[in-house]
Amino acid sequence: MRRPLAGLMLVSSVLAGCGSDGGGGAGVDPTTPAPEPVTLRAACAELYHPPAQLMPRAIELVHGSPSAEGPAGAEELVSALADAAGRAPASLAADLAVVRTSVDARRTAEESGSGGPDLEAFDAASSRLAGHCKRFND
Repeated sequence: MRRPLAGLMLVSSVLAGCGSDGGGGAGVDPTTPAPEPVTLRAACAELYHPPAQLMPRAIELVHGSPSAEGPAGAEELVSALADAAGRAPASLAADLAVVRTSVDARRTAEESGSGGPDLEAFDAASSRLAGHCKRFND
């Protein structure tokens, strides 16, 4: 009679630790809030509409438009794209990473005078983002 009871107590003590909020998560900082995810519509608004207009600014910068932002604006754009990618739905996040990398590569190239972004990868990512967001354009 004692064996089933001892086995039950062992199983219950093991299960008691499952799903606890004891901070046992490795590498998770409970004091740092996770970025709040946004809907596809909100992400697209941030990417294409005022005030942020991240994609039009990125396209001008990467393709070397004379009206593109300078190095300080490019640095701010890289940061804004990283923030947007962190909150964006998964369907946009990978392409936003390509766009951010391309903007950063253009910024670095202008500062150093050499190199530059992979325009083919940038254009493909930009097209996919536009495709995801076209239904929200006004």
